[in-house]
Amino acid sequence: MHVGCPGNGRCDLDPIEALYEREAEERRLNALLDEARAGGSGIAIVDGAVGSGVTSLLDESARSAAHAGITVLRGRGAASLEAASLAPVLTSIGAHLDGMRAVERARLLDGLGGIAEALGGRLETSAPLAETALFESVARLARRLATEHGLLWVIDDVHLADRMTLSLLTYLAARGAPRGVVVLIGQHPSTGPALADLRRAVRSGGGSLLELSPLSDDAAARLARRIRPDLDDEGVAVIVARSNGSPSIVRALAEADSMTPGVARLDALLERALAGADEGARTVFELIAVAGADVPHAALARLDGTPDLDRSCRQLITRGLIERTESPIGTAYRVTAPALAVAVDDALGAGRRQLAHAQLAAALEQVPGVDAEALAPHYRAAAQLLPADRTVEILVEAGTQAHERRAFQAAIPNLEAALAIGALARERVPEVLARLGDAYYLTGRPEDAVRAFRRLIGLVPDDDPSAEEARFVLAWIRSDVEGGRVRVPANPGMPGRAHSTAEQAVLDLFMVDRFAESDRLDAAAGRLRALDVPGASVEQRAAAALGDALGSWADLELARAHCERALALVVDAPHSVVAQAVAAELARLCLALGDIDAADRAGQLAVELVHRGGPIAVEASARCLGALLPMLRGDLPEARRPNAVSRSRDAPPRHGS
Repeated sequence: MHVGCPGNGRCDLDPIEALYEREAEERRLNALLDEARAGGSGIAIVDGAVGSGVTSLLDESARSAAHAGITVLRGRGAASLEAASLAPVLTSIGAHLDGMRAVERARLLDGLGGIAEALGGRLETSAPLAETALFESVARLARRLATEHGLLWVIDDVHLADRMTLSLLTYLAARGAPRGVVVLIGQHPSTGPALADLRRAVRSGGGSLLELSPLSDDAAARLARRIRPDLDDEGVAVIVARSNGSPSIVRALAEADSMTPGVARLDALLERALAGADEGARTVFELIAVAGADVPHAALARLDGTPDLDRSCRQLITRGLIERTESPIGTAYRVTAPALAVAVDDALGAGRRQLAHAQLAAALEQVPGVDAEALAPHYRAAAQLLPADRTVEILVEAGTQAHERRAFQAAIPNLEAALAIGALARERVPEVLARLGDAYYLTGRPEDAVRAFRRLIGLVPDDDPSAEEARFVLAWIRSDVEGGRVRVPANPGMPGRAHSTAEQAVLDLFMVDRFAESDRLDAAAGRLRALDVPGASVEQRAAAALGDALGSWADLELARAHCERALALVVDAPHSVVAQAVAAELARLCLALGDIDAADRAGQLAVELVHRGGPIAVEASARCLGALLPMLRGDLPEARRPNAVSRSRDAPPRHGS
């Protein structure tokens, strides 16, 4: 990092230069560039945590586009508190036009009053329909710039962009990008109505939503060894444990002089970044860094040691150390470089770190709209300083929330901590153990799941329903392990047999709640579609067709056609996860269309394929479907329907199904 960081908030530790574990996303974006060169168009949002590689992916796309002769425009949302309207758009267009001769610039802007006036510093949108006219003039200019070889327009850090920039991007997504134009939007996870409108417009307009998940432990270890080949296994393990899957932190730690707390290089990095900052700004920065996530302004305002909070935040934003975001609970702040958060952790030491977490927990409790999942990390970290009863209450609630939205990896540490504290009411322990065992199993940890369910059985009477279900799940796990079937991981890199790229993309799909997680569903479908590249295997083409079907549910007949095309490719591959998933999806589509006979055939095929050897998640889906079809046809007596299906030996367990 340069001393103090540049004002754009970008530091040379963030992000990494190479793209690790992002091959599918890179192929998808390259396919969009090919469409632009061929006269097509597209729009995509690349979403990921700070340091996850969003900017690296966009940079690589820009380099590829420039190498292919595609015109490239680059803009970025400003971290400044006084960001001008349309700043990322006007700066990116202006930088391109500045390199042109005056006559050529005049030709491009001829008849485009709105954008031409805005570039001249006269931005007027108060008249009726003026904003729409301005946006349309931007679209027409983009089309002119794309005339020969296409145009790539990259807008990064959109979560920091002004309202008008977000409105323009939403307009382009809804109307469709102009012919020959591809728009790539980079953002860190954030909320707010304007960003939600943009995501909906991209999704409904057929665009792509690409979510960059954290690196798996294996990928983080490979990256560390690539950067520092001399690292021993212990050093690599320390880096992996501290990185939280962030490529930026992996790089910072791997390049540091040692892996012990108080890394010299990170200490120096922190001192240079904060050189000249007053005590108030340092205190605010430490609190934001310790939080590890967005910290609401309202929470910081409730803490001692932050008397001139607005001034401190402006100072930190100007230095590029933090960025401001907007959320339903108001303005919030986050650290721009994850490596600095690690440096703060090292500098504070365990005692001061615990105290900071306790202060943050108390302050966040007073902010309306902050839920248990946001509070849980602070209660876990400061458990020794906070009331045990309240700590357990928060951890159980957070673990339950995460479990119910199928975020099993997030649920595990909260549920484990709630049990470890020892203040959990005895009658609640079986429920927590059931959820924890379920989460263990669905993240590829069957041994831990067995221990959790056995402990549950020992706490309740033999005839208790939870004991009955726990025994059933234990039998299911033994059957799964002894039969050699694949355990589906919650995300890439978890234990289990090695899956092909197409299989892993399909398995990710089965970890999504279709009704409650539309964004994750879109992202999973996007990963499937990204597999359709030149030279793709039959399995990859089938998975991509499944992704097309998932994106076409607004037109059920079209979605069914995509599924039938996919099934024709892989139906003769009985052990293929893709074949099993396609058959199950086709059955769902036929049910939605009211074609019960076709749904029955597809459902039975899914069950047959799974019985020849398939992962537990697909098996559960197919078995549920096989039990549901006769019920829908009316072949089962009313009394046997819901309960018999859910408790049958042939049905999957309720937990996690």
